[in-house]
Amino acid sequence: MKGYPLARLLTIRSWREEEAKREVEARREAVRQAEKIFLEKRRERDDYAAWRPGEERALFARIRNRKVALTEVDDFKQSVLALRARETELDEAVALAEKTLAAAQEAVEEARGAALRAARERMKITEHGRLWALGENQRLERLAEAELEEFSGRSEKETGEDSDEPEAAIGG
Repeated sequence: MKGYPLARLLTIRSWREEEAKREVEARREAVRQAEKIFLEKRRERDDYAAWRPGEERALFARIRNRKVALTEVDDFKQSVLALRARETELDEAVALAEKTLAAAQEAVEEARGAALRAARERMKITEHGRLWALGENQRLERLAEAELEEFSGRSEKETGEDSDEPEAAIGG
């Protein structure tokens, strides 16, 4: 498309389309990372949730069936509360990782939409360029035909021949 007036615009649109594709891939990588973190946090929380009841039983077994000071009972309660607080922290970490994952997935969808729009915009210019090239070819063909007719018309008049009037050639 040599001489296409919108060639620079087409270059820009192509560049934007490529940039949008790279952005989609970057967002997909962010989703993979967010998924990985989410799965790690969930596994950590699940492992802790399975371990905590046994730890509470073990703590209770240390003070069960024996005389203990009131401070030991308070220590037991504090230990159980700390274990449960840790589980709550892990639940919150899982919820945060899940929100991060959802936001990353939404960002991928937005990036895909932007990439589709960029592709459509580039395709519009490409189609315009194709139509422009067809029109330009037709214009150049008409110009060449006009020049040929002009050249052919002069040479016939210069030689005195005119093929459109057979009677003049016969002498009639």
